[in-house]
Amino acid sequence: MNRFLPSGLLLSIALLSSACTVTAVSEEQEAHAVGISNAEVLQLQSSQHCGLTASGVVLVRSQAQWRQLGSTLRTSLSTEQVPDFDNHWLVIAALGQKPSGGFSVELMDARQSDDQLELRLRQSAPGPDDMVTQALTTPCSIIRVPAHGWSELLVSGEAPFPVSRKR
Repeated sequence: MNRFLPSGLLLSIALLSSACTVTAVSEEQEAHAVGISNAEVLQLQSSQHCGLTASGVVLVRSQAQWRQLGSTLRTSLSTEQVPDFDNHWLVIAALGQKPSGGFSVELMDARQSDDQLELRLRQSAPGPDDMVTQALTTPCSIIRVPAHGWSELLVSGEAPFPVSRKR
């Protein structure tokens, strides 16, 4: 019976450590651009610990708004990622509080037609047999959008989206 103890212990450690693994993603991998007519939309970050407990969309139009929101967010952008707010704004798409790890939201596509800028998002959730961290999470995605060329922002995808914001 003792001969199985070391291998069982190693297996247990491996399983536990895989459930708590955090994947480090470089800035180049994290930020991906989606081209739209005459504008650029860029997902700057996707985080499982955003800090926004309510689901929805926040449109950040100024440096002052960003600083105010920064005290609430549990994630941050590098100095290079923060836009000048004259030409680009930030959209924070939040899923709200979730019961475990494994939830995420990411930008799939962006389209502009007439005065509407549409961001299509995809949500991921863990499967019933997936091993995930047992901690409350607040997943969100931070997306840079052009500040001009549209009057309505539509964020579409699974619930809690679609959400619409006027400029």
